[in-house]
Amino acid sequence: MVDEPLHPLRKWRLEQGLTLDAAAAGVGSFRGTWYDWETGRRIPDREYMPKVYRVTGGAVTPNEFYDLPDLETPELPLGAAPTPLFDPRGEDDGEAGQAQPLLQDAA
Repeated sequence: MVDEPLHPLRKWRLEQGLTLDAAAAGVGSFRGTWYDWETGRRIPDREYMPKVYRVTGGAVTPNEFYDLPDLETPELPLGAAPTPLFDPRGEDDGEAGQAQPLLQDAA
């Protein structure tokens, strides 16, 4: 049997030596609600997400509650610069001083 990794919220709580009741009280929620967050049954709503972030000192971020793919950054040759999406000088057929898109929609 393979142990699944702990959700970062549960890991944080255990590292702090907190009970479910104490952790929940820290954000003004109920024990069962906190447990549901730890087990992935629920996601903190817009009222509680900032509270979770603050009470954990930023150790648990909103991204921890979503199954996001790892973002892969393409490797660039040594010394190469990425292609910008906007011309910061505003010299691309637009008004001076305004960033203009470099990529055009195919029409």
